[in-house]
Amino acid sequence: MPTTTDVIKTVLLEDEDLLRGLLSEWLSAQPDIELLDSFRSIQAFNAGMNTSVSNANVIIADIVLPDGDGLDAAFKALEANDSGQGLVVISGRPTSDLFDRLSSRLNGGWAFLLKNSNGLANLRQAISAVQSGLVMVDPNLKTMFTRAGQNLSLTDQERTVMERVAEGKSNAVIAGEIFASEKTVERVLSSIYSKYGLVGTSKVENPRVRATLIFRGLSK
Repeated sequence: MPTTTDVIKTVLLEDEDLLRGLLSEWLSAQPDIELLDSFRSIQAFNAGMNTSVSNANVIIADIVLPDGDGLDAAFKALEANDSGQGLVVISGRPTSDLFDRLSSRLNGGWAFLLKNSNGLANLRQAISAVQSGLVMVDPNLKTMFTRAGQNLSLTDQERTVMERVAEGKSNAVIAGEIFASEKTVERVLSSIYSKYGLVGTSKVENPRVRATLIFRGLSK
């Protein structure tokens, strides 16, 4: 993982020419981000597996491409490189199964963004989140997959903390934003885990990831 002063190296897998061009231009204009390569197909992405893809700190990938599943291609790259790379998934067609796939294959260091949301601002935040090994889920998904009953029991403070957790923020950042100590944030998270039935969750299952998915209505 690079330090905060390092340039973040990225690769982009996106078949829509206009969107790929816009994202490539934006990524290249960021002073702390370097776009190593962009691909319009899984075949081209696979061809760069041992070069630009392996050198990237963050992979940004669409899911549905003409020649296959972009998420599977990204998983293969992450497993082949085994270097702590982050993954930012962008798509206009999310499903609950998608988040189960992500949370079961990756123990943090991933984000999901909707193509039609506030893309560039969220993308900046998502890249930072996955660099820190955190999970970020597009806030607009809460209105698409809602299980209101699971969140009604949360207090205002718990909802405030979970909103920030779901944005991929660390406990230290959350503590600063809500003017509390990190121990208070940890205590609030413990209460949330208990309400969500996540007490005793293993490190492999990652209670922070599961709580994020539950809060966004993407998992039971």
